[in-house]
Amino acid sequence: MMEDMEQDLRDSLRALMGSRSFLDAETLFDSGWDEVLEESPRLAVRTLFEEAGRGAVATAGLDVLISLALAPEREVLRVLAVQSRSLEGVDEDGVVMVERAVVTTDPDVVVIVDRRGADVVGAAEVEPGTGWTVEQVAGADTDSRLRLLSGRGRIRRRLSAPETEAMDRMVLLALSHERCGAARGLLDVAVGHVRERHQFGVPIGSLQAVQHRLAGVEVAVEAALSSLDAAWDTDDEVATLVAVAASARALSEAVRDCLQVCGGMGFTDEFPLARLMRRAVVLEGSGPSTRDAETAIGRRLVESGVVRIGEIDRPTEGQA
Repeated sequence: MMEDMEQDLRDSLRALMGSRSFLDAETLFDSGWDEVLEESPRLAVRTLFEEAGRGAVATAGLDVLISLALAPEREVLRVLAVQSRSLEGVDEDGVVMVERAVVTTDPDVVVIVDRRGADVVGAAEVEPGTGWTVEQVAGADTDSRLRLLSGRGRIRRRLSAPETEAMDRMVLLALSHERCGAARGLLDVAVGHVRERHQFGVPIGSLQAVQHRLAGVEVAVEAALSSLDAAWDTDDEVATLVAVAASARALSEAVRDCLQVCGGMGFTDEFPLARLMRRAVVLEGSGPSTRDAETAIGRRLVESGVVRIGEIDRPTEGQA
C-alpha cells in the first residue's frame, strides 16, 4: 500500500515538474504535497527532493519545511549557505550584517543559520532592514533562481537549541535526498549513453572498465539511501550526519564517473548530463561536505567516550 502511494506521488511530481525549472510553494500546496507532508514527512520529503534532484528542478520545498518547523503561518526564506560568522558582530540594537546569503525567494523573514562545517552553532529570524539588496547568481545553474542577498537586518528572534536542531535535521535530510536524486539522474543519463555509444563495433557499456565505474555509483547511491532510511528511524544526530556524508560522497562519485564515461560531450548544453552537472555543483555547495560530516561524526564519537578500534567498541579509561 505504501509503495503504491509513493509511486503515485512520484508520478504526480514528475508530471508536475514536466518542463518546469522551479516549483514555488504555491504550486506545491496546490498539488497537495503539504498534506502528504503533514501525514508522512518521510514520504513527502523523500519523494519531492529525490525527484527534484533527478530532474534538476529547483523547488521551494526547503522554504516550506523551515516554515512549518517554526510556525505554520509564517513565510520564511531558504538560506542554503551563509558565511560562518553571519550571526557574530550583532550591535546593541540587534542588527546583523548579512553578506551574500544564497536564497531563492523574497519573504518578510529570513532564517539565518550560523554553520561551522557540519555543526550549527545558532540560528535566528532576521527582518530585512535598509540597504537590503538581491543579486542574481549567474553561471553555475541559472535555472535554480539562486540569488545573493546582502544587507543589514534586525534579529527578531533567536531560535532555541531544540528548534534549531529539529529544523536543521529536516533540512539536512531533505538536502541528502536531493543529492541522491541528482546522483541517480546522472547515472540514468550515463547508463543510457553507454548503451547507445559504440566503439569497435560494440556498446561501450559492454566494457568492464565502464561497467565497474557505473556499478560503483549505483552502490554509492544505494548506500546513501539506506543510510537515509536509518536516519529517519531515529533522532540520533550521528545517523543524520552519516546520511549527509554518504549522500555527498554518492553525488561526488556520480559527477566524476558519469562524466568520465560520457566524455567531453557531457559538458555541452545539448547533452542532458550538462544540466545535471550544473545542478550538482549547487547541491555540493549547499550543505556540509563529506569531510565536514565525517569530521563531525568523529567529534561526536570522541565526545561520547566511545573509542572504535577495528570492529571493537572499547570504553575509555574513565568508563572502565
